[in-house]
Amino acid sequence: MLKYIMIQEQEKLVMYVDGDYVVADAVKLFADTMHMGTIIAHTVEEAVNLATNALPQRMAALVFPSTLPDGQGIDLLNAKAGSDALFGDETAKVLVTADRSRATRGLYMNLGVVKVVYKPIGPKELTALVGEMVNRPEIMGGEN
Repeated sequence: MLKYIMIQEQEKLVMYVDGDYVVADAVKLFADTMHMGTIIAHTVEEAVNLATNALPQRMAALVFPSTLPDGQGIDLLNAKAGSDALFGDETAKVLVTADRSRATRGLYMNLGVVKVVYKPIGPKELTALVGEMVNRPEIMGGEN
């Protein structure tokens, strides 16, 4: 969805991956009001392709659900290996899931997820949470 790539260099770049187009568009709307550079992808394949081929800078955050139309959130984390220039260790990874099990939380946190957010959560609240995360220097490994 290249229509979402209108990013200025100084903006924090956040990728939201969600198979639900309505939720993704709502997140994009709220992110725009917070002046966050926002990329929307709907599948694992689309997210990896955008990260590898179309993004002008490293992402500040990657927000994704545990289940996507073409795979699982874990597939996205595993696929990132070829996209380390953009999905680097300093990229805050946020999982959005309805699964409250310790096993799921532990699995994703061992793969670099820094925050697990449980559904239901509204797009405005999710965007505010991510906006706060990307603006905290201790999460991002630098100063604003």
